[in-house]
Amino acid sequence: MFIVFISLLFAFILLAKKESILMLFVFLIPFHSFLKAFSDFYFKVGYGNIFAVWKEVAILIFTIKVFRNNRLLIDKTLLLCLYIFVFVIILFFTFSDDYEDGLAHLRDHIFSIILFIALVSSSITNAQIIKLLKVFLVGGVISCIAGFLQYYFFKIPIGFIMKSIDFIDANGYVQYNYNSFRIMGIERMSGILTGPNDFGLYCSFILVLSIFLLNMKKSFTKITYIFILITGILSATCLILSFSRVGWVIAVICIIYMIVRKIIILKIRNIILFGVIALMLVLVLGTIFPSSFDIITNSLNGKEASAANRGTELNEGLSVLFAEPMGHGLGTADIRSSGRSFSVESIFLNTAYEIGVLGLALLIFIHIYIIKLLFRRIKSSPLVALIIGFSIAALISSFASVNTYGVPFIYIWWFMLGIGVNKYNTVFNNRLVAVTQ
Repeated sequence: MFIVFISLLFAFILLAKKESILMLFVFLIPFHSFLKAFSDFYFKVGYGNIFAVWKEVAILIFTIKVFRNNRLLIDKTLLLCLYIFVFVIILFFTFSDDYEDGLAHLRDHIFSIILFIALVSSSITNAQIIKLLKVFLVGGVISCIAGFLQYYFFKIPIGFIMKSIDFIDANGYVQYNYNSFRIMGIERMSGILTGPNDFGLYCSFILVLSIFLLNMKKSFTKITYIFILITGILSATCLILSFSRVGWVIAVICIIYMIVRKIIILKIRNIILFGVIALMLVLVLGTIFPSSFDIITNSLNGKEASAANRGTELNEGLSVLFAEPMGHGLGTADIRSSGRSFSVESIFLNTAYEIGVLGLALLIFIHIYIIKLLFRRIKSSPLVALIIGFSIAALISSFASVNTYGVPFIYIWWFMLGIGVNKYNTVFNNRLVAVTQ
């Protein structure tokens, strides 16, 4: 059965049009980790690794099909920096203490960049972009429903499938492999992603995308608008129940930026609508999870244990990097590896430990340069403004989170960057003209 599924999946990727490959990628990427774990759990250990290469195959085939008919359409300075960064990644992979740990980082860094380059050069249409955004929302709704099912009904079976549960003690108390699955003694919603922080980041993206599309009301039918509204409410609820502080930060920064750019118009009708939704969420949380407000308050004021320890941990990490700035090899700071020699709650500090401070500086420069290119295109499409806010928020959050460079967020981030820089993207341009006039 598994072999048939994999064969059909790969056959579709090989034979489908490049637009269909993108649709599949956008839909499947949030379920990647669960399907990989499910393959190992229910079929045979090792099958998960076979399934896992679907995203690399999809990216490669999509790239090949793009460059059959399109030339490379990317800023030369950016392209040179990307080439150098890929060389640095490959070089430090050869320094890995454990090539299996290093390979996961190698794939995510390189294939997200390949996806970005292909998307920038693809002759994508506005209609195709809108379809992709809708597919993101469909995946988001399914993920949120899965989040509620996991949280209320299937916490233990999903935990064993995802290998997040170590054991259940004699008192029936679930002992997790990672501390992040609880906060102040309360379970966090993680859905079918690898953990609550990954789930929170994903819900944060779906939420800001929903809010953005709600402000493009005239571009959608009434049924589609209601679907987007439901998606926004579900993702907001799941984001709160994930208690992902980094997810909260990204959502707030994106929303504020879109308000400043007048993508979100603060009309009385919109304020009332969002106010009613916010009040409903507060009432539901206050009724079902009375202690949730304590968690939110303690997270914001720094009294919650992990939040309080974050500053000390980062300072210690910086001290190590000042003493050893040259890099130690991919995977040596992987939080998932038992053989890691360094790990803090900062993907950028972990990356600096793996590929050196100069390697990290190059990566940050690449992101800043892409944001600069996006600012040049901001008058072309309001979607670009969303992507700028999203990228700035993700860039800032990467200093205090490891999950921004985890699956699925890293691929969603680079995917949106590619769509934003693509010169053919003028989606919702009529909405932007109406706002600025």
